[in-house]
Amino acid sequence: MTQKGVVSGNFSGAVLLADIIGFTSRFERMKELGAEGAELISREVSSTLSAVSTICAESGGFPVSFAGDAVTIVFPGGLKDASSAVEKINLLAGGEFLPLRSSIGEGQVVWDAIPMNGWTFYSFQGTAVRQALLSGQNSTLEQKSWPGQKYECIPEGSEDLPANGFISPELFADGIKNEFRQVINVFLSLENRSGNNCPREFQELVLNTAEEVGGFVSGLEAGKEDYHILVVFGAPVSMEDDTRRADFFLQQVFEKSTGRVKAGVASGLVFSGLLKTQLLESYTVLGPSVNLAARLHSAARWNSVYSGPIFNRVSRLELRRSEEIVLKGISLPVQVVVLSPWQKRTVSSEQSPPFLGRSELLDSVESRLRTNSAQVLLTGISGIGKTRFATELCNRMSDVVALSVNSEVLSGGNSDINTRWLGAWIGFDSQEDGLTTFREKLYAFVDLLEGLKTDEADEIADELLRAESVLAAMAGLQWGKSLYQSLDPAGRFQNTVSVTAAFIRGHCLLHKTVMIFDDIQWMAPDSVELLSSVLGELGHNSVPILLLARPGLQQTIHDLGLTPEETKLPSLSREDCRIFLEWSLSREPSEKLLEWFYLKTEGIPFFMEQYALMLTSATDPPDTKSFPGNIHALLVARLDRLEPELKKAVLTASVLGRVFNSRVLQGVMPESDLRSILQEGVEERVWERTTDGLFNFVHLLLRETAYNLQLHSERLKLHRISAEVMERMWSFLPEKAAGIAYHLEKSEQNNRAALWYFRAGKYSFSRRMLSSCLEHMKKVLLLSEESAVRLDAHEMIYEVHISTANLKEAEKAIDSASQENLTSRGRARILLMRAKLATNAGEQREAEGFLEGLETSNPDFRPRILSLRGRILMLQAKTEEAMNLLLDVYDEFKDGSPEEELLAIKALGNASGCMLRLSKIEEAVPALKRVLAFAIRTGDLIMETLAVGNLALTYKYLSGRHAEAISMTKRHLELARRTGNKLLELQAVGNLGALMELEASTPEVFKLLEKAVSLSRKYGGKEALSISLANLGRTYQKAGKLERALKFTRDALEICRENELFLHQIDYAYESAHILMDMMRLQEAEDVLDEIEERSASSGYGYSIVWARGRLLQLQGRKEDAVKLLTDGLKNYSYSTDRFNLLHQLYLATGDADTLEKCLKCGEDMLKVEVDWHLEKVLDELKRQQCN
Repeated sequence: MTQKGVVSGNFSGAVLLADIIGFTSRFERMKELGAEGAELISREVSSTLSAVSTICAESGGFPVSFAGDAVTIVFPGGLKDASSAVEKINLLAGGEFLPLRSSIGEGQVVWDAIPMNGWTFYSFQGTAVRQALLSGQNSTLEQKSWPGQKYECIPEGSEDLPANGFISPELFADGIKNEFRQVINVFLSLENRSGNNCPREFQELVLNTAEEVGGFVSGLEAGKEDYHILVVFGAPVSMEDDTRRADFFLQQVFEKSTGRVKAGVASGLVFSGLLKTQLLESYTVLGPSVNLAARLHSAARWNSVYSGPIFNRVSRLELRRSEEIVLKGISLPVQVVVLSPWQKRTVSSEQSPPFLGRSELLDSVESRLRTNSAQVLLTGISGIGKTRFATELCNRMSDVVALSVNSEVLSGGNSDINTRWLGAWIGFDSQEDGLTTFREKLYAFVDLLEGLKTDEADEIADELLRAESVLAAMAGLQWGKSLYQSLDPAGRFQNTVSVTAAFIRGHCLLHKTVMIFDDIQWMAPDSVELLSSVLGELGHNSVPILLLARPGLQQTIHDLGLTPEETKLPSLSREDCRIFLEWSLSREPSEKLLEWFYLKTEGIPFFMEQYALMLTSATDPPDTKSFPGNIHALLVARLDRLEPELKKAVLTASVLGRVFNSRVLQGVMPESDLRSILQEGVEERVWERTTDGLFNFVHLLLRETAYNLQLHSERLKLHRISAEVMERMWSFLPEKAAGIAYHLEKSEQNNRAALWYFRAGKYSFSRRMLSSCLEHMKKVLLLSEESAVRLDAHEMIYEVHISTANLKEAEKAIDSASQENLTSRGRARILLMRAKLATNAGEQREAEGFLEGLETSNPDFRPRILSLRGRILMLQAKTEEAMNLLLDVYDEFKDGSPEEELLAIKALGNASGCMLRLSKIEEAVPALKRVLAFAIRTGDLIMETLAVGNLALTYKYLSGRHAEAISMTKRHLELARRTGNKLLELQAVGNLGALMELEASTPEVFKLLEKAVSLSRKYGGKEALSISLANLGRTYQKAGKLERALKFTRDALEICRENELFLHQIDYAYESAHILMDMMRLQEAEDVLDEIEERSASSGYGYSIVWARGRLLQLQGRKEDAVKLLTDGLKNYSYSTDRFNLLHQLYLATGDADTLEKCLKCGEDMLKVEVDWHLEKVLDELKRQQCN
C-alpha cells in the first residue's frame, strides 16, 4: 500500500522475471484458428502466469506487469522470498502449463504511479529489474501439471480490480475481446545519461501524447542497459488512420522531448486481449511483430526511427536510408528503413515552366489588389493560365496572405458546397490530419488573435472557439453532441456564414489579405449563396478580391454581390513561345520549329506545355503524319508515352474525377506502389498535389482525354470498383454519399445509385444546400424504379419548397407525387402534404377537409394529424381549443417512439404558447420546463434556447420572479450566442436590456440596448430595428437624456411611417410627444397628438390620448380643462397602469390628497407584479410629498 498522495518511490527488494518459451511458434499455430485461437492463447498464458503469480504471492511477492508473454513480480522481502518462490515453481509437473524460464535480481525497485483521465499508469524499474535480466536463464521449467492444492493469495470475498482502472476507459467503450488484430507496434525510449531508469517526465509525455492521438500504452519494460515503452495503434480499437496516428505520435514525442529519443516500429498481426490472474488483470499484445519492433528499437541509433517497409510507405518522416541488418534472435538479415524524426517529406515537382509575357499586367493587378476595396475579375479561355497568373501574383505579394476558394469539379458531388478550402487556410491536410491536428492549427490561430490584445480580435477569437465544430465540419470532421450536430439546417448555414466571415476578419487583422475565387464557372448555386452571404457579413469592400473565370459569367458575379473590374488574360506572343521552347528543349529552337509551334499552340500556355513535351528536336517541326493533329490527339499520344504503371494509374484516376483521393485510388489499385507512382505523375506534370492532400489533374482536358481513352466496359468496371471502395471507406459519412451515388450511376446500378442520391439529398438539406438537394432528388426520380423511393424524393422536394415558402413549387411537387403508383399509405401521405400546404397558405378550412377521415384509415399518422390540427386551431385563433388538443397529443405520445416523443414535446411547446396567450402563465411554467428538460437530454440546442427564452418571459410577468427572469434571460443570451443565430441573440439582448432597465439605467443596460440596435440593423429587419431604437430612446428618457431620447424615438417612428408599421407608429408617436413635453416643446407635442387622433380615432388608444392631452393642457396652464379631461377619463379605465398615469397627472394638476392616496395604492399594486426602478422613484417622491 502507498501513502495517500504519494505517486512515486523506491525500496530495496528482489524481482523475478518469468516468460514463456517458444511462444512465437505457438502464436503461428493459434492464429489459424481465429477467435477460438485467441481465446486459447488467453486461457493458456493466463493459466500459466496465474500459477506463477499465485505461487509468488504465497512467498510475499506481487505481480506488477505483464510484458507480452512474461510477468514481472516484485518481492519487498528480498532475495530469500524470491528464491523460495522459484523452488515452488520448480515443483510444477504435468502438461497443463506452457514451458517457462525465469531469472531473479536484487537491488532497488523504483516505481511511479501517473494519474491519467479516469485511470492510472504504473511502472516498475530499477537495479533489481536490471539484475534479473542480467542474471540470464536461471531455470528452464519443463511442461508440468498443477499439483492440485489451492493457493489463497487474496482474502475471501475480495473482488478483482477491473482492468480499465489501469487503462484509459475511452479505449474500451465496447468491452474487451481476445482476438487477433493488425496493429502498429512502437517501442521508444529517451536517452538517460544519469542512469538507466525512464524519467517520469518522459513517461508522462508518452502517455499524454498517446491518449491525445488514440494510442494504447501497453507498459514500460526495463532492459539490461536501458528501458523501452510500448505504444500500440490498432488495439484495442482500430481506426481508419492508425498508421497516420502512429506517425504523428512519433513526430510529437520527438519534437517535445528534452533529450535524444529512438524508436522501433513494426506492423503485423498480434494477439490482443486480457491476461488474468487472481492479483492482476492486464490488457496486452503478443506476437512476432511486437518482438520485431523491440529488436528494431534496440538496434536503432539515437534521434532515429527504425521501421519496416510497410510503415515507411505512409510515414511523413524523411527517409534517410534503407539497409539490411542482423537482429538478435532472427537468423536472416532484415530489411530496415531508417527515418529522420526531424524532417517531413514533401512531394516536389520539377521546375515549373517560366512565367512569360505578363509582367506589366501582373504589376497592374498587384497595384489594384493592394487597396481594400479592390475587386478584379481575370478572364480567359481554358488553358490560358489564369491559375498560374494567380500563383505568380501570390509569390510576388509575399507580404500578403492569399485565402483561396477553389471550385474544382468533384466527381459525383458537383452540386454540393465545397468548403475544403477552409482546411488550407489553417494548414490542415484533410486527407492525412485528424481532429487533434485541426484543433492544434485552429488554437494556434486563435492564440495569434488573442496576442493582438484588441476587442475586435478577442471577439473574433471567441466566435471561432464558439463555432469550432462548424469549422471542423467545413474541413470534413464531425463529432457527436457538438454545436454543429445540434443545429437545424438554417442554423448550420448561418453559423457557417458567420464563422467563415470571422475567420477572414481574423486573417485581415493579422496580415494583409487577398481573397482569390478560382474557377468560378464551376461554382454551384449553393456555393454562390454561401459565399455571397459571407461577403455580405464582411461588407463587400472589406477585403480585396481576385476572381478567376472563363468569359461570360456576369450572372454568377452578380449573384455574389460583386462589381469587379474585368481584365482579360491574352495569349502569349511569338517571342514568348521562343523563350518557352528554349527552356523546354534546353537549346535555341529553329525559326521553322518556332513558327510551327506558334501556329499550333496559338500562344495558349497549356497547349504550349503539352506540345513541347512531345518534341524531340529543336530544329525541324515533326511531320504531320506522325505528329498528332490537334490537342486531343496530342494528349492521347502523351498518355501513351507514359510508363505502363503510371499510365494505368492515370486512366484509373480519371474515373475518380479531376480531383481525386489517393486512398480511393489505392483501393482500386491495391497491388500498386502508389506512393512512387503519384510522385512520378507529379514529375511528369500529369497532376499536382493540392494543399489539402488530394491530387488534381493539371488540366481538365487531360483528365477528360484519359477518361475517354478507355473502353466503355473498362470504365464501367472501374466505376463499380470505385463505388465499392468508397462504400467500404465512407458508408457512414453522409457527405460522401454523392460521390458513391455518382459511381454507382456510372456503373449502371441505377436503383442503388438512387438510394445513395437520396442520402446525399438529405445531407444537403441538413446543411441548407437546397439547390444540391433538389438536384439529387431529380437524380433519384430519374434512376429509381421503386415507388416508395420515388415518393420519398417527391416529398423531399416538397419540403425544400415549403422551407423557402415557395408554395407554388410545393404544390407542383405534390401533383407530381400523386402521379406515382401509390399504395393507400402513399395516398394518405399526399393528403397530409396537401393539408400542410393549405395550412401554410392560410387556408385552414381546406386543410381540415384534407384531414377528414384520414385518421381512421391511417392510424399510424395520428400524431402528425393531431399536431397539424392543433396548429390549424391556433391559426384560427381558437386558442383554448388548440391548447387542449395539443396537451392531449402530448399525453398520448410522450412515451411513444423517439419520433412520437419529439412530436409530443413540440405539441407541448405550442400548448405552452397558447397558455401565455390565455394569460395562464403559472400553467405555462411546468410545460416549458418539460420542453427544456427534453431539449437538454437530446442535445437540441435550438429547442433549448427557445424554451429558456420563453421561460424568461413567463418569469417576467410573474410576481416576485424578476431576479429569475434576469437570470434566465442571461442564460437565454448565452445559448443564443452559442447557436450563432443572430435573430435569437437579438431577441435575448433586447429582452435582457429591457429587464435590467427596470432596475436601473446603468451603463451595462445602455450597452445591451445599443448592441440590440446594432444587431437589428444587420439582421433584424425594419420592425425589429424600430423596436430596438424605441427601447433605447425610452431608456434615455428615463435617465433624463432627452435629446438622445428624442433622436432614437423619432428614428423608430420614421421607420414605422416608411414601412406602414401602424401600431408601432402610434406607440412611438405617443412616446415622442411625452419627450417633447419633458423638453417643454409644447407646440411640437400638440402637433404629434393631433396627428395621432387623425390616424387612430377609434383604435383603442383612448387612455393614452387622455393622459397625453391632460398633461399637455396642464403644461399649457389650462388646469381646469386638464382636470376635467383626466377625471372623465378615470371613469372609463380600470387597468392599473392606465389608472396610475391618469391619477398621477390629476394629482399634479390638483394637489388633492385623496387623489394622491389612490395614486400611491395603484402604483404599489403595479410593483407587486414587476420591478420598475423609475416607478419606485416616482412613488418615493409622492410619499415624501404626502408626509409633508
